[in-house]
Amino acid sequence: IIAVIFFGILTYAFDKYSSYDDSVDSESIYSFLSNNSSECKHEPMANFNLTAYLQMTQTYGTYSKYGSVTVCRVLNTEIKECGSVHTNIYGYYQHRGEIYYYEMICNTTEESMKMGEYLADCQIVKDTYPDDLQEYYYDDSQTQISNDLQTHGSDDLETYTSDDFQSLNHDDWQSVTSYDPTKFQLYMSVVDTDYKNYAIIYNCMKDIFGIEDNVEILQTNIFGCEDPIKVALKEKGEKFEEYILRNGTYCMSHGRLNTTREEVENNGKQDDKKRKIKIYNTHVPIILNKFPLIIKKKKK
Repeated sequence: IIAVIFFGILTYAFDKYSSYDDSVDSESIYSFLSNNSSECKHEPMANFNLTAYLQMTQTYGTYSKYGSVTVCRVLNTEIKECGSVHTNIYGYYQHRGEIYYYEMICNTTEESMKMGEYLADCQIVKDTYPDDLQEYYYDDSQTQISNDLQTHGSDDLETYTSDDFQSLNHDDWQSVTSYDPTKFQLYMSVVDTDYKNYAIIYNCMKDIFGIEDNVEILQTNIFGCEDPIKVALKEKGEKFEEYILRNGTYCMSHGRLNTTREEVENNGKQDDKKRKIKIYNTHVPIILNKFPLIIKKKKK
């Protein structure tokens, strides 16, 4: 799930491709794959200053390297007790002409962040995509997968997401369907920042499906000057013009939806069926915003 809703990083922001569309060309899906790396790793900027970085308490995700389903995203960061760092992320994504709201929370520590690259434990606490549609997609995909396994065997299934997922055997499917996609660990590396106006962040997550990553540009002012960002990207061998613009004004005008304490506390306590639903109706790295899980039978 996660990749698409958030950074993106992540992620369940649905992509334009449908897992039930046989007309989708596998090559067009492969083109969305970021790299063949086996680990989440990106060199952070030199001489990173954590104290200055944490002064940017509110930022907007204004650009990303991949993904077009994210409408906008807002990140609010604060230091809690005992050096813990709490980031609340909310935003909107689009699917089939409709726009939905999501909210997630990521936690890490100042100690983990001090070198500019760190891991955060994240959890999705709100998603307004209708549950009845989630159940519809879940039932359909579960039937398809079950029939394929019984008829063709796990070795005759093909996935376009990663070699790791392709290698899953029949017994592995239980661990896949019991996986809770509302919780995940996110790797982040601060590629560059001026500690006041912008930050360029590499986001990555690794799970049973493989690795998904993205590069996101955060700004404290969505109307701020972009020249320093262009210079920083050029020094990294990147072109600002190749990044995808997000609609920050949408988040500013629509704001955050109310999330109750009960919703946060109950998150992750869904019954098994709802947990399994999210495997098949969402991307496998909201946060990272690229493509859906697609499972097909190999053609004879």
